[in-house]
Amino acid sequence: MNTPGIENRFIGQGPETCGTLTDKWGRTVPVKFSLPQWQPFMDEIPDIPHADGELEFLNIADAFDLRDVAEGVTLEGGGIQAEVALLSMRAFRVVGGDVNDDPMLHDSTTWRPAEMIHG
Repeated sequence: MNTPGIENRFIGQGPETCGTLTDKWGRTVPVKFSLPQWQPFMDEIPDIPHADGELEFLNIADAFDLRDVAEGVTLEGGGIQAEVALLSMRAFRVVGGDVNDDPMLHDSTTWRPAEMIHG
């Protein structure tokens, strides 16, 4: 959903990959995730890019281990090491870290061309 004067443009998305979520107490669980990245523009002026991802726990019981953790969770895998906020059992938002650390993520065969999303 776009706010008047604000337009989100799709930057790209790496392939679905496996990784881990680790909470601040050291509990680590395996996951699959995808991470589309967006760049908001306000009246054609770029703002800070953001990334909201989709998540799949490889063992559904692991999701319940992390149910009491809203923040302080680290996602690692596919060249990404970032602090994330869990929005639900299937969604997260990157709140800090490096999401473009791996050269593979910049390879034109894995990134889709940028396109404008209108909503």
